[in-house]
Amino acid sequence: MYDSDLDQPNYRLDAPRRADKHRGRRRGGPRWDRVIVVLIVAVVAAAIIYFVVRALTHENTRAFTNAQWGISLKLDNRLSKANGKSLAPLSHAVVLYSAAFFDRDGARINGRLVDGIEVAVLQSGSAFKPEDLGPLKGVVAKMLWPASAPPHNPFSGSSSPSPSPSSSAAPAKPAAALAAVTINGIPGFVSDVYQQTMSGTAFEVRAYVLFKGERYYMLWLQARADHWNSIAPVLEKAAQSLKAQ
Repeated sequence: MYDSDLDQPNYRLDAPRRADKHRGRRRGGPRWDRVIVVLIVAVVAAAIIYFVVRALTHENTRAFTNAQWGISLKLDNRLSKANGKSLAPLSHAVVLYSAAFFDRDGARINGRLVDGIEVAVLQSGSAFKPEDLGPLKGVVAKMLWPASAPPHNPFSGSSSPSPSPSSSAAPAKPAAALAAVTINGIPGFVSDVYQQTMSGTAFEVRAYVLFKGERYYMLWLQARADHWNSIAPVLEKAAQSLKAQ
């Protein structure tokens, strides 16, 4: 007979409790270690996808801006402002500013790069009005494709010098070879792709002539004939990025 429960044998107040391996989670609940691993894997996978997509869609371009004349272009990094040779018919125009950008791995003639794009800001004799666009189509055609020597500058009334001997005049083409176009709100015309020669070498060229205020803008795209198909998309993308204030 024991006087109390404390007198029962094998009963110890200081006996350690058995560790409960299920403490901290309910029976049948989630395994948090597995959840954390899944979350880490998901985050890593999302990061990889993000950087892959960014690398595939990243534009390998840079901005070119001339604040004085208020123009800007978005250029592929393969185009550089190098010592090149342009075929643009600018000798008979009042050129306020021009800049040319060439494919540094492109064709050369006499050591000068020739595959590229030129942008020129030119002075017009009067402010452009939308209703002027129709009559200007024939004028632009004559400027791009003179039957012989370039005519007098129809936009300023100045007389024109003879064309550069390094380039041959393109054959005369009708105004139908031009199509109306608008680039970032600037209306004008774009030519069909046609062929021109320089130093006996055939080139594919395309011209944009756009009008805004008392200025007009020429975008001249050119490449040696066997290079045109590969470089044309780069040049076209640059042309379509033109902005003028």
